[in-house]
Amino acid sequence: MACFNTWDIGGCGCAACTTPIYCAGCGGYFPAGVEVQMWNYDATTLLYTLTTLGGGYLCFNGPSADYEFEFPTTGYGNIGKIITSGIVETVSPIPASGYYCIGGCQLPTDATSLSATWTVAGAQTFSYSGGNWVSSFTASGNSYIVNIVSAGVAILRNGVNCGVVGYSIASCPPSYSATITPPTGSCLTELGTATVT
Repeated sequence: MACFNTWDIGGCGCAACTTPIYCAGCGGYFPAGVEVQMWNYDATTLLYTLTTLGGGYLCFNGPSADYEFEFPTTGYGNIGKIITSGIVETVSPIPASGYYCIGGCQLPTDATSLSATWTVAGAQTFSYSGGNWVSSFTASGNSYIVNIVSAGVAILRNGVNCGVVGYSIASCPPSYSATITPPTGSCLTELGTATVT
């Protein structure tokens, strides 16, 4: 695999990647451009600062060792990993304290609540609870519970699932935005669509 820089793809004269490392988070591999720091095993000396390429990929040419990985701009906690030169590795950190995964996004958010504006039902708030973002409210005299989970969105109307819900993510943390579209029927008529931020 060729290495590159911004101005001269494939021609910078640097060594080929000896150890591909993939960084996987909440909703898959990290996006391109995320800073990853590699420290010695007890995190007292910063050894390398790398930036993810597409697909959460890091090109590492250092020696085999026990490293402490830090993700200073992501909301992920540190994770130790033994890296063996020449072997494809995956590093899978979990969110740091106070950060939460949100369905479909690779990076966690530090928000403790999200706002939703439904075109019919109006403004509602989602709170983080037990791995889900939950909003409970009444619309047109019916009780609704809306959950944003890792696999998408579920809407219950009076305890009955509304059906398949459309969930389109416009942007992920640090600036999360998504659209929720209930299926045709009472749920759509009583709620409309929602923009969640």
